[in-house]
Amino acid sequence: MGRGTKAKAALLGCLCLLLLSSCAEDKQSSTSTPTASEKRTGGERSIEGFGSEASGGEKQAMLLAYRSYLGAIGSKDYRSACGLLSKQVKESLEQIAKGKASCEAVLSAILAPSAAPIARAEAKGEVRGVRVEGERGFVVFKAPGAKLYQLTLVKEAAEWKAGSAAAAVLVPDL
Repeated sequence: MGRGTKAKAALLGCLCLLLLSSCAEDKQSSTSTPTASEKRTGGERSIEGFGSEASGGEKQAMLLAYRSYLGAIGSKDYRSACGLLSKQVKESLEQIAKGKASCEAVLSAILAPSAAPIARAEAKGEVRGVRVEGERGFVVFKAPGAKLYQLTLVKEAAEWKAGSAAAAVLVPDL
């Protein structure tokens, strides 16, 4: 395994741990009971039941962050994408790069060649829910390649930012 491949693998591992640790800190607080067709097990249930459904301007701001971030990845506009990432994700990218590469360079290096067309499709996904609790949230959506995806969002300085470098599969399309 080459040094570049090891660095990509290490970065992806760190980003996954970052996402998992932020999810583990969140507590489920859903008051609704899903129907039989909606019942799921595992992480998707905790994300779909996280906090409450966003509404009004908050929901619109979260949807704008979701579409803008995935749209930037979709057009390979890594400068804009980095501007739409949370501080914590950017710091993780900087740690992996050890200060030798910009956020833009790291994103372009770690994302697969198929990331752009996938992100374009995800940005146009069918939104199934926008969950929020305090400064954390998730956009749950359907797009080609899986039954459900989610993009983690974090509110910083009154602005919603992507809390992960890529959308995660909640329910695979088996």
